[in-house]
Amino acid sequence: MVVLGKRLIGQKMNEPSSINSFAAYLIEEGEYAALGARLEEPGHLILPLFSAPIDVHILFSIDECYPRPGYLPIFVTSSTVPAYIRLHLLSKFLSTLELQSGPLVDEGFCMAVMRIFEGEWALVEDNGPPDISTVLEHLVPRPQRSATDASKFYSLDTNENHNSYQEKSRRRPRVKYDDAQLKRELEAVQRTEKVSYRDSSFD
Repeated sequence: MVVLGKRLIGQKMNEPSSINSFAAYLIEEGEYAALGARLEEPGHLILPLFSAPIDVHILFSIDECYPRPGYLPIFVTSSTVPAYIRLHLLSKFLSTLELQSGPLVDEGFCMAVMRIFEGEWALVEDNGPPDISTVLEHLVPRPQRSATDASKFYSLDTNENHNSYQEKSRRRPRVKYDDAQLKRELEAVQRTEKVSYRDSSFD
């Protein structure tokens, strides 16, 4: 979960130096209960947002020291909000917390989660949904092709088509007509049409 979250925001997992390098954020029952959160099971907290049909899932363990700065096992679910918007909200949350190098000041962890997600949701409502390609740019990287490679590709394709056309043109026999021959063929076609018309008039 943490690795995928870091990939979402374009980061890599740091080498684990010590699991206790940072203190875990405190998950206090009084705080999350006041925000309407509930325990799905031990170590799994579900925090519903006030203004959106979205649940934030926080995995926590005091013994294993998470969540903590740089190690945030969190995901988002909803029955109505599209997945890419949920990923957008999560990426904004993770990016904000990545800038936090120490303990949160003047608020608890659950309150910080609620504040950041609610703020990002308000921006989506005001400005419209994000561009999906921007949200997924680190999860689904686009293939890189330089302008030089593209020009070579199209140049080769054009040359091949042109050469193929020239080759077919050289192999196709050219028929030359003079005026007398054209006149004879036209008169033959006209005679055929007159015969066909006369025969059909007796039917």
